[in-house]
Amino acid sequence: MSRAPGAESASLVWPRENVRNICILAHVDHGKTTCADNLISANGIISRQSAGKIRYLDSRVDEQERQITMKSSAIAIRWRSPISQEPRPTFLVNLIDSPGHVDFTSEVSTAARLADGALIVIDVVEGVQGQTRTVLRQAYRDRVKTCLLLNKVDRLMIELELTPSEAYQRLVNILEQINAANQQLLSEEVMAEHAKEQTSVDASAASEGFDLSSATLEFDMAAEEAWRYSPENGNVAFGSAAHGWAFQVGTFARVIAGKMGARPEILQKVLWGEWTFNKKTRKVQRRSPADTKSKPMFVEFILQPLFSVYEAGYKALDLELLTKMQAQIPGWKDLDLGRMSAGSATIRELCSRWLPFSDAVLQMATDHLPSPPQAAEHRMPVLCPRWFAGRTQGLEDVRPVAKGLRGSDPDGEPVAYLAKFLAADLERLVLTGDTLNGDEDVQFVGISRVFSGTLRPGQDVFIVQDDDPTGQKGVPRMLRIERLFQLMGRFLQEVAEAPAGSILAVQVRPVSNDVEGEVTSTELGVERYLTLCGVKECPCFETPYSSQAFAIVRVSLEPQNVTDIEALDRGLRLLHRADPSVTIEAMPTGENVLGCCGDEHLKRCMGDLQKLYARGVPLTISTPLVAVRESIARCVSSERIDPKAASLWLPSWMSHLVDASAEAGSMMSGHSDYEDPSDVVNPGSAQHQDRISMSPAAITSVWTANRKAVQQTPRALIDWLSRASCTGTVLRWSLRGEELPRPLLTAAWQRWSSSSSSFLLLQRRMTRDSWEASLSCLLFAA
Repeated sequence: MSRAPGAESASLVWPRENVRNICILAHVDHGKTTCADNLISANGIISRQSAGKIRYLDSRVDEQERQITMKSSAIAIRWRSPISQEPRPTFLVNLIDSPGHVDFTSEVSTAARLADGALIVIDVVEGVQGQTRTVLRQAYRDRVKTCLLLNKVDRLMIELELTPSEAYQRLVNILEQINAANQQLLSEEVMAEHAKEQTSVDASAASEGFDLSSATLEFDMAAEEAWRYSPENGNVAFGSAAHGWAFQVGTFARVIAGKMGARPEILQKVLWGEWTFNKKTRKVQRRSPADTKSKPMFVEFILQPLFSVYEAGYKALDLELLTKMQAQIPGWKDLDLGRMSAGSATIRELCSRWLPFSDAVLQMATDHLPSPPQAAEHRMPVLCPRWFAGRTQGLEDVRPVAKGLRGSDPDGEPVAYLAKFLAADLERLVLTGDTLNGDEDVQFVGISRVFSGTLRPGQDVFIVQDDDPTGQKGVPRMLRIERLFQLMGRFLQEVAEAPAGSILAVQVRPVSNDVEGEVTSTELGVERYLTLCGVKECPCFETPYSSQAFAIVRVSLEPQNVTDIEALDRGLRLLHRADPSVTIEAMPTGENVLGCCGDEHLKRCMGDLQKLYARGVPLTISTPLVAVRESIARCVSSERIDPKAASLWLPSWMSHLVDASAEAGSMMSGHSDYEDPSDVVNPGSAQHQDRISMSPAAITSVWTANRKAVQQTPRALIDWLSRASCTGTVLRWSLRGEELPRPLLTAAWQRWSSSSSSFLLLQRRMTRDSWEASLSCLLFAA
């Protein structure tokens, strides 16, 4: 049997105030899994040198091969703060690594639902990306408090080759962007609540009118400050996960304070921002915008020493400088600098000893992210709005379950949320990933979060269901908890109990309601996420997947052998249970249609189906189809929106104008489908001409190329055209020109013989709307 690292001390029973449930959220390739490796190395599960290379939480083969996280993974680590006063507490940190690819947004939803806090990781070179804003919105929606890690600072030195001052300015800009994104989320919520209050005003009050001076939007300044990232407040860290180092502003404040004779908490406030240190007066003063000589204290005391280490150890080894720094850095005392050579390995060894990554990040997390009891107060109204939204007190007296939920009480009624199922090999106590050894059938465990009470093996719990719209409630079904496991990456450690605040994997089995204690088959049905409670009266948690993932790529699946139909049906049911964002439809034609969130998601699902859930079943897979959705809106004539958006009809002898607009992507067609009976002329007549259509882009090109010719338009003709348009006269323009004064038309043609765009205007077939739009365009150009 495989044993997970640290299996001897596996336990989920921990002081509640020392438990932290944290997920890592970021855009794709911003360094989430490398950050997780560095945090895991603090427990000795992997070595410090292999962190970032082994990708410990990527347990699937395809994740390792493609270097991309596809499923959320969890691990429990223990950490003791090096700066706390004795006795120093030991924290239990349940860490969840989540994907950053947009196809796996449902996995982010799972991580946010299980955790109480989140570490937002941003690549300082790429900055705030689209998926960064998505995970911020997800965390804000679930009221998951966040801290910020500005990762890959080494790239500013190695790749971009910025100076310390330029690097500082880039960090400031990224902080402004991320704070603006958080402010937008807060403003949207405040404005939405204000709009809801306005719509609730009764009709009588609305008919009497409102006092505009009293209608104000009230912003919660405390909430705004709580969601603001500020290095001086300690909720921002800087680092390089690839090189194994990170720091907070307070890290340097504690070191510099002793040399300056200052208090660390005061020095921390001025180490970030436009503050400079006057060496003559030995005082800190505000840096004026016109001051170009002095440097911010963050540049002088933090970035410059860090840049010096990279200059001395990355490209060429500067032993003299490193020897001087060795006397001031305690972590370097036992290093033999003479045996080192310049390169990334040396930088990693030096910086990870000087500024350990795990200490900086976990110190920030334990100081600023809430424990389960602290998080329950503000998360319950979001997770259980039916019971807690708008309520401040009194509910605990009526419903005892609410008291346990609001306080995350391990002695209350057991309430847990099963977020998703994971395929597992319970004989070997490992998650199967995307491969299954031997001929054993696939088994499932559910990754869960205990919000109240304590779960134990052999315990029976109810499946809480949503209220039926008809008001009828069925008989609640029951599950029996068979085994409980602590998640350690791909390994499972069996535990005896799981109190409130725990993140764990649970093996459950349905219990028949007819015969008490009778256990039925292991098939659960179509459930993919469940709210479990020890009593029947309990709120059903809101699902995090309702609006996060949509099936936009679909394929049709058919077994090549008719005898494999049942095996394929069962495999699709298992895949449907294991992935909350998958949709499976049985078409009237007998086809099974699999819907996924994108190409990467489709590849993963097809791999799981063929390797895990429907092994040995040859399949016929159709070409992927992408769903295209259109909305219905009131039609607005393009000619009313853009005077140059309508197609122009040219006589065939003017086809040379099409060549002039070829770069604009013009399109030509044959005769117009519309033909006015009054315009029918003798085919032998000189006026009978084929006509060519030009696209709007071509029209724009023609108008631009002939602007000077348009400016030569006779003023008298423009006045006449304006009067005709204002009086609402319907003009019919054609080659015959029967309804125009012949002398005027002849003079216009002679005047505009070199003006192709003006001639185009005269040869158009128009309705009144298109005529007015084109006239406006002509007058504007003239």
